[in-house]
Amino acid sequence: MNILEAIKRKIKDLKEKLKTKIYNNKLRKAQLDSQIKVFLNSSYTGLESTIASKSFSGGGGFT
Repeated sequence: MNILEAIKRKIKDLKEKLKTKIYNNKLRKAQLDSQIKVFLNSSYTGLESTIASKSFSGGGGFT
C-alpha cells in the first residue's frame, strides 16, 4: 500500500504543478495582451495625429 500512496501523492503534486503552470501562462498571456493593446492604441493615436497634421497643413496630399 505504500507504493499506492506514493503514486497518489505524486499525481496530486503533478496536478498542482500543472494548475500553477496554467495559471502563470494565463497571467503571462493577459500581460502580453495588455501590452499589445497599449502599443496598438499608441500607434493608432500617433497615426491619427500624423494624418491630422498632414490634412491641416495641406501636405502629403491629404486635403
